[in-house]
Amino acid sequence: MKKFNYINKNTVLGFGNDILKNILNSRGIKDTDLFLNLNESVIEDYNKYDNIEECAKLYIHHIKNESNIIYLVDFDTDGVTSSSEGIRYSNDICTYLNKKCNIDYVLHSHKAHGLDDKEAFQRILELKPNLVIIPDAGSNNLDELLYFKNNNIDYIVLDHHKGYINKLKEHGLYATIVNNQLSDNINNKDMTGVGVVYKFNKCVDSLLKTNYADKYLDLVAFGLVADSADMRNLECRYLTEQGMELIKNNNGSCKLLNTIFKDKSYSMNNNMTINGMAFYMIPAVNCIIRGGTVEEREILFKGLLGQSETFIDKVRGKGEIEFNIEGYIVRLYGKLKRKQDKIVTKYVDELSEQIEQCKLNTMEIMVLNGDEIEDSTYNRVIVNKLADKYKKHSILLKHFYNNIYGGSASGYKNKDIKDFRTWCNETGLFIMAEGHNMAFGTKIEQENIQKLYDYILTIPSTDTLCYSVDGVYNENTLNDNMIKVIGSFENVWGGKLDEPLFAIENINISSSDVAIMGANKTTLKLIYNGISFIKFKSNEDEYNEIIQNKNNKFTIIGKFKINEYNNSINPQILIEDYMFEKTNEIKQFRF
Repeated sequence: MKKFNYINKNTVLGFGNDILKNILNSRGIKDTDLFLNLNESVIEDYNKYDNIEECAKLYIHHIKNESNIIYLVDFDTDGVTSSSEGIRYSNDICTYLNKKCNIDYVLHSHKAHGLDDKEAFQRILELKPNLVIIPDAGSNNLDELLYFKNNNIDYIVLDHHKGYINKLKEHGLYATIVNNQLSDNINNKDMTGVGVVYKFNKCVDSLLKTNYADKYLDLVAFGLVADSADMRNLECRYLTEQGMELIKNNNGSCKLLNTIFKDKSYSMNNNMTINGMAFYMIPAVNCIIRGGTVEEREILFKGLLGQSETFIDKVRGKGEIEFNIEGYIVRLYGKLKRKQDKIVTKYVDELSEQIEQCKLNTMEIMVLNGDEIEDSTYNRVIVNKLADKYKKHSILLKHFYNNIYGGSASGYKNKDIKDFRTWCNETGLFIMAEGHNMAFGTKIEQENIQKLYDYILTIPSTDTLCYSVDGVYNENTLNDNMIKVIGSFENVWGGKLDEPLFAIENINISSSDVAIMGANKTTLKLIYNGISFIKFKSNEDEYNEIIQNKNNKFTIIGKFKINEYNNSINPQILIEDYMFEKTNEIKQFRF
């Protein structure tokens, strides 16, 4: 039987902004006034980055010499925004200096990182560059950087990943690397690749007395949010707020981002927020990067560069229609999303059979055999879905080569293990587990898989889910005004600044106050004393299980929201989780 355990339980007290400040205090934000009214004072001096001025001068030297400059575009959203930001900025500088550089780029043809991709490395060499710029990667590519050095090819690495600084220095490779993780004087270790490129561009601006870097804050914001930058960090948050404002007001440099926002604005309640960007806009780009062909990913990148190509596409009932590049990319996302959903649903269903037949869901961590998955493109999405469905940490493994298996892992945030990647590394059984704490790639030798199963069996399995809640309410303390006040703060949350979560205990709801809604019957709605409780991604089986009892006593974990409809503002609670039991108690009258 499911159980909830509350950890870090806080009590939300006060009125209006006092409530918000109390919540922020509980999340480690001390200067709430500054946090809620950010300004340029939170920007860290770019001169604190190791090597930045030397790299900027090298870059300017190559622009003035009209060099052949190649950008290596990394294979994720931070990578494509970093490179598009850099290339567009470089075009501005060339125009300003009246220089005609050949600025080109190399895209990975498959999932890869930096110069680890030997095919991309060879294509760079074939272009005979004078300068190679590597945003969002490169700090660990010792052999390739050494090759550049020995063959008189200049390079600039603009990265945020940890690297082998001692080896880089030992081989004389560090002087043209700008990396916040490797710079001792930099406090902001949360900046991602797109932010490091921005810092570099600001340094160039300073040397040339120009002001082009801020034009691309829309791309900076998009890349920071996409790569899960910590929005409790004041500098990251300030840059993101500035960039989001550009997109919201259709003033951004990137017409594609403006178009995606317009396409997703209904789902985002016509409001630009960190969570809205993360949940609705960024998946459009991720879907093309993950599931598109090489040609389709290049179209996406051209859209981010602001190129003005047109495309012909068939529209049902209208025949062939010409689209600008932004409109075509939105259509492309829709097609690839439908393809992704079909493939993911197929394999989630098949792996669910494996889980239930082998009783893997009785274990605290599920290790799944994905050898039947023909294409690993969507492994990350598949394992995320399974982790959410079974509320378990999950690892999806597939045979790679020889005796090596690998794949994707997804942690479920409400379990006792809070850093699943570290847990995997500490077992000593994996060749590697790299990525984010709760979403990462893995490799393991075949002989260690059984050892992993055996080790997991020693961990007590429990249905208890741990929720860090900001307050616990019941039928006597739950009220409309508190929900509305907290729901009005939606612009604040996102990027590791967790939205407030509340437990509502022991409320009696009649089956007549339960409904399943939507064309596909996927939205569950409960009504209690005029307050709507909404759960998305539900189904009729879930609904029928509830209404088989005339009355049920619920405990609900949810987020406080406001629903604006027909100029009316109503309290709403978005259900994260719930449990219920049959009761003979009748809901009490409430005046």
